[in-house]
Amino acid sequence: MPKPWPASFPQSARVCRGAIAVFGVLMAVGYVAADHVAPDGRRLAKVQGVDTVGYFSVAHSLLFDHDFDLRNEYARNPPSPSEWTAIRKETGLPGSPWGVGYSILQVPMLAAGTALDMVAGNPGDGYSTFAVYLYGLGSVLITALGLWALFELLLEVALWRGASETRAAGAALFSVFAVYFGTSVGYYSIMRMAHASSFLFASLFLLQWWRIRDKQDVRSWILLGGIGAFLSISRWQDVLYVGGPIIYDVLRHAPVRGFRAWFRARLGYAAAVLVCCIPQFLEWKAIYGKYVTIPQGGGFISFPPTHIAEVLFSARCGWLLWTPLVAIGLVGLVGATKREWRVFAPWWIVLILELVVIGAMATWHGFDSFGARYMLTNTTTVALGLVFLLSSPSPVVRRWTGGLSIVCTAFTVLFMVQYGLHLIPKNEPLTPHQIFAEKLMLRAALRRNAAVRDAQGRIEAGDSAGALRILEPAMQLGDDDEVLRPLIQLYRAKGDTARAAEAARRMDILRSERLP
Repeated sequence: MPKPWPASFPQSARVCRGAIAVFGVLMAVGYVAADHVAPDGRRLAKVQGVDTVGYFSVAHSLLFDHDFDLRNEYARNPPSPSEWTAIRKETGLPGSPWGVGYSILQVPMLAAGTALDMVAGNPGDGYSTFAVYLYGLGSVLITALGLWALFELLLEVALWRGASETRAAGAALFSVFAVYFGTSVGYYSIMRMAHASSFLFASLFLLQWWRIRDKQDVRSWILLGGIGAFLSISRWQDVLYVGGPIIYDVLRHAPVRGFRAWFRARLGYAAAVLVCCIPQFLEWKAIYGKYVTIPQGGGFISFPPTHIAEVLFSARCGWLLWTPLVAIGLVGLVGATKREWRVFAPWWIVLILELVVIGAMATWHGFDSFGARYMLTNTTTVALGLVFLLSSPSPVVRRWTGGLSIVCTAFTVLFMVQYGLHLIPKNEPLTPHQIFAEKLMLRAALRRNAAVRDAQGRIEAGDSAGALRILEPAMQLGDDDEVLRPLIQLYRAKGDTARAAEAARRMDILRSERLP
């Protein structure tokens, strides 16, 4: 049974909360600094692509037009070509298959940025400097709130585990930072996509459920339902989380005594879920002509799920391969389930169901995806297992968990550097050399990447000889598609068939080394 803990946590917990608040400020400062530096020539405060433009356009339309007609938004800021944003024959409006929750959260930030633009003399149309800037900063702030909610959850779990107040606070804080840097959470905190809001609401949802799981207070359950609804309309597959509390009730059996209070609380929970999902139903009706639909089309999901192994292990973006901290958390979750299976088994079931759904998607890989981004919501569940190990009474378990977590986190941070600076391909599997060795050879990879950009500029200017002079030494820094591909074309254009054949052979070898 859960152990009691003080109503007010001691100084160590307050210090840890302060550390998270400071870290949230540093996240915002880091966003501003990174946008100013623009690593690899890429600013952060921008809205382009497909998903990013889609989320922004919905927020903009809600703020300025109060509807879901995105024709003027897509005309002003066109998304990259995609069938998902094409005009729908049902309504004549452009498509928007993304959950509406993140866009709703971003409306205040977009409004504040627009107000600043008007004060600064910029056009107050929602597309000017401060509007785009604060919109991007919104993801950082949402993630920071998610880290706070996660800390509160993990602190209570560690105390339930039996750890002292000081050890519980330390384990929770370590776990929060490990999750931020050692999973996809940190990377997607600046990506202006719904992953930030799904992380926030998953953390809030499990925190609220943990506190009220054996209570029958109607207001508390209505609040849980509202949080679950916003989690569901942030990323639609996360609606599975709404079933977690009900699975727990089934496993522990609904009470015979006090059944009416239990039923009222659960009825309020279900009503809150439905009511708070209304914005999503209205958007689907406006754009797709149906209140409930699969906006990506009927072939988007197909069973049986054939991509589960790829979601977990693919060299393209596998959850366990790219973010191995997840494996440690899952081991801890097994231990937590052995101790109190009724409490943790529901979240195993939710996690497995999410894996099944994502494994059944045609886009299981998430296109340009750092790690298995569709699984990011489940990071909160993984963190439960991590803090369970870190709050263990065994010093050996704590030391091994902490040490391995640091190694896994460093591995993923280096992956972020490789991915963010375009040192590895983004839409195809990687080779063992790219996954492991190049993390220790980042300087050479950066030089090679700079040479490729320089050579591309020379090719566009018609200086093929200059491009060759740059690319040939770059080939000595390690085989890479971005080097070999233009070299083959340049050699062939020059008539040097022998060198073209050698470069093509190296390209074939490189492709044959790619993992599944």
